[in-house]
Amino acid sequence: MELDIEKILDILGNKTRRKILAALSEEAGYVFQLSEDINIRHQAIRKHLDQLKELKIIKSYEGASTVGGPPRKYFKITKSFSIMADITPDSFETKILSFERQSPDQDEYEELTDKIETIVNTRDSPDEKISDLNMALENLNSEIEELEKKRQYLVELRQKIINYIKTFNEKLIETKSE
Repeated sequence: MELDIEKILDILGNKTRRKILAALSEEAGYVFQLSEDINIRHQAIRKHLDQLKELKIIKSYEGASTVGGPPRKYFKITKSFSIMADITPDSFETKILSFERQSPDQDEYEELTDKIETIVNTRDSPDEKISDLNMALENLNSEIEELEKKRQYLVELRQKIINYIKTFNEKLIETKSE
């Protein structure tokens, strides 16, 4: 199912649903647990979970209770995507970037992918693997931050060009009307 930007923005416009997604990004959860963690009534949690399920952002499954009771209905996030919004005096653009598609430039990151797989498949202890993976994660977060700065600069440059075009268009119109 293609993600609908309007529906996604509507869903994310609600603070409670954002809190639910933040909690589910940490670990799968069940209604009572989410209700306690977020301090919202069970019925409201169920309503919000239903809306998230309808867009297939989350799904439910049955799992064993950790306290020996009957099985519980757990919820977990199933979609991975980013939302981008550029708002400038001369343009407005929103996009959803789904992580389910293969990136055309994926070969560029093959070395990083190989490095991560090497860490995972070594005979090192779990502590060493976690340390190495945390370092790889820090490096990746730094690279993402640099890309975001570059993107910000490019969006600002695009805004400048649009502004120049508008200015020159206005001058053209003035010249033609004289």
